[in-house]
Amino acid sequence: MKQRATNEGSSELITSENETNETNEINEINEINETNEPDSENIENNPNTPEPIDHKIIRRDIWQLIIPIILEGILSMLANVISMAMLGRLDQYGASMVQAVSARGIAAQIANIMFFLFRGVSVGGTILISQALGREDEQRISRLAKALLTSLVVAASIGTVIVFLFAEPILRVVYSPEPEVLRLATANLKIVGAAFPAMAVMSSVTGIFQGRGNTRTPLALTALYNMINIALGFPLILGIPFGIVGGVVGNGIALASAQYVTAAVGLYLLYRKGGAARQENSFLSHGHAHETDARMPQTHADKAAVGEKGKGAALAKSIWAKGLPSSFESLFWQLAAIILSRVLLSYGDTAYSANQMGLQAESLVYMPMMGFGIATTTLTGKLLGAGKKELGHHYFNEIRKMGLVMMGLGSLVLILFPGPIMRLLTPNQEVIELGSQYLRIMGAIQIPQNMVAIYHGALKGAGITLRPMVNSFVGLWLVRVPLSLAVWLLTDWPVTAVWLCVAVDQTVTFALSVLAYRKYDVFEMR
Repeated sequence: MKQRATNEGSSELITSENETNETNEINEINEINETNEPDSENIENNPNTPEPIDHKIIRRDIWQLIIPIILEGILSMLANVISMAMLGRLDQYGASMVQAVSARGIAAQIANIMFFLFRGVSVGGTILISQALGREDEQRISRLAKALLTSLVVAASIGTVIVFLFAEPILRVVYSPEPEVLRLATANLKIVGAAFPAMAVMSSVTGIFQGRGNTRTPLALTALYNMINIALGFPLILGIPFGIVGGVVGNGIALASAQYVTAAVGLYLLYRKGGAARQENSFLSHGHAHETDARMPQTHADKAAVGEKGKGAALAKSIWAKGLPSSFESLFWQLAAIILSRVLLSYGDTAYSANQMGLQAESLVYMPMMGFGIATTTLTGKLLGAGKKELGHHYFNEIRKMGLVMMGLGSLVLILFPGPIMRLLTPNQEVIELGSQYLRIMGAIQIPQNMVAIYHGALKGAGITLRPMVNSFVGLWLVRVPLSLAVWLLTDWPVTAVWLCVAVDQTVTFALSVLAYRKYDVFEMR
């Protein structure tokens, strides 16, 4: 992609054909011959000329937004890692570690279908709220928040009923597990399913706050959730200090309890006096990202949004239209994970447990990197909503550079220290050895895997959510799943060959995300 450099003390103003005479007049006033050095006196007197780009301010704004997201990602995964570590030590308390980890793994995959639905739709809310924030439309933000919450809770309630009625047959048909694993997984899934409405509220609250550029509140809520989950995990999973080992059932109770308490607190923070759904947010009020272009050029997503009547049903429809592609993007991954679980289970419970433990360990590196994708979506939506396309391009480049440094460090950690990381999760030596091989393979692809989130984040911030979904579909269902099935059915290769298929998928998806970003030219820099 061709990039235009911003000369010191000057700026580029992009002209286009508009539908009204008033806009044409503005464009005629602002047109500058890019081949000549602009007159500094005219620039000073031109109110529409943005101030020179200060990359220190850009980096400060990005870190202000992204650090809480990174910490939130770390905290989210820490609770899962600690819970998995508790399950990984059940052998010492008279229960089967392998059965517990397998049961929790397959139950979580079914429950995650609802989680990914909620998270994807909340991304739609984040996109529209960030764009409304760029236009300083507080009334629309409040209505979007209500529409997002209401629609997700309704969907969650339906999901709870389905899981309660059909948990066992779903698990039996999809996984064909051993009888004891099926029994444990069914119990866990029903308990977790009862908390789907709370999960929906948590996803909505997070999306609303992040859309407004407030990433500290989701961080605090995540910390609360983790503290409750971990505090309840010791007595409910391991029976400490009461002596009654709950195992996978106790894990489900701890998760559900933490979700309901956190959801209640999140609703209070959202709708209290001065809450995010009721009062203007001051995010980045002193940085470049707060500046608003009076011309407000419309982005790919703005055109329909500006003319919308603002009724609840219409807003919910807009949110789901923007968010469903993100949901399907995650669901494609989850459905592929279900198929891969069948493949991995064919290699034995030890291989499957190593895969599950490896996923949890990798998430300590992977989930913080997802914060870069969320930050890219939020900043892109806000800056495009405010008409600051060139500035948005500068922010995108800074996020990309910062992400590369973080991803490189994460990659080195996974490649150099897989054994010590796995020992934090389980004392089982077979699982440690296999899991270490998984971490080395995943460590080698951390950069392409995580850069996808940044490129897709820019597309989503511009309202382009369909193309990221297509990219993920191609990588998962035309690369990962077919190759994995071929390895399983046609060869006698070890389980590491399946993990290499995952690495190929991530590399292909990265290439597709770069091509899509260049094609759509989000910031119109060509």
